[in-house]
Amino acid sequence: MSLPLGNIPHELKLLIISRFTTSINCSPALSRTIGGTIRIKELWINRSHRRGGADDQGLVICEMPMCDEMRSRDGGLDLTMLSAIVDLCSALSLQALALSNGGMGDGVSHNMTLTFHEVPTPKGTLRITSSTVSMSQNEMTSRCEVWEKETGGLIATAVHTKIPTATVAKL
Repeated sequence: MSLPLGNIPHELKLLIISRFTTSINCSPALSRTIGGTIRIKELWINRSHRRGGADDQGLVICEMPMCDEMRSRDGGLDLTMLSAIVDLCSALSLQALALSNGGMGDGVSHNMTLTFHEVPTPKGTLRITSSTVSMSQNEMTSRCEVWEKETGGLIATAVHTKIPTATVAKL
């Protein structure tokens, strides 16, 4: 297994991949359909020198082939599948940033807004980019874009907000 590109230390890349694999394997339906096909290609932390690092950003790029199981009856990308892809991949940028700063980055989904832009081709490859928007003790937000690699077409965009597990435990 080759490690993803990026400036994150080797040990953190292994930890992120391990956590990702574990989260997929917790759901047999996910691992059979999409989970086993998502490949983490790049893991980056973009450090900001403003506001004491509050503007640091995690960036993750994943790829996965389209398969028939991901399509709805009308031929489009199934909403449930797209939601699962966004949920999995958007969490990666949050984990990358949190782990690189000594935190955990795990949480419970609070809100996800999906916008569809176009239908992917049947046998294309999805390129999913996830970047952190904000991260605090009470809330973590990432932006996710789903592109078709071959055509460069934007399939969907999403904003995903999570509440850190430690905050949920206090509620």
